[in-house]
Amino acid sequence: MNIWLLFSPPPRRDHLDSATKFGVKSWFYLLKESSLDYAPEYGVGHGGDFPFKFVMETLNTEHPNALPAAVELMEIIGYYWINFACNLDPNNRKAKRD
Repeated sequence: MNIWLLFSPPPRRDHLDSATKFGVKSWFYLLKESSLDYAPEYGVGHGGDFPFKFVMETLNTEHPNALPAAVELMEIIGYYWINFACNLDPNNRKAKRD
C-alpha cells in the first residue's frame, strides 16, 4: 500500500508579509533545480536543497559528471547560507564571494 502525504506550505508572499508586519526580517528562495540524487520527474521535494548546501566539498567525487551550472548553484546557495549563519543576513555585502 502506498501512502502519499501532500504538504502544502503557506503562500510565500503571505508568510513574508505577516513576518515583516511584526518587524521580523525574513528571506526566502524558491528552488526549481532538482537535486542530483532525486528523480527529476518528482520535482523538488522538501529538503531538496540540502545537497546544494551540504555536499559542495564532495561533489567532484560523488557526482563527477555534475554540470558546471549545478556546481555554480551549489556555491551560490552555500554563500547565502554561510552569510545567514554568520551575520543573520543572507545578503551581507561585507562578505565576498570567491
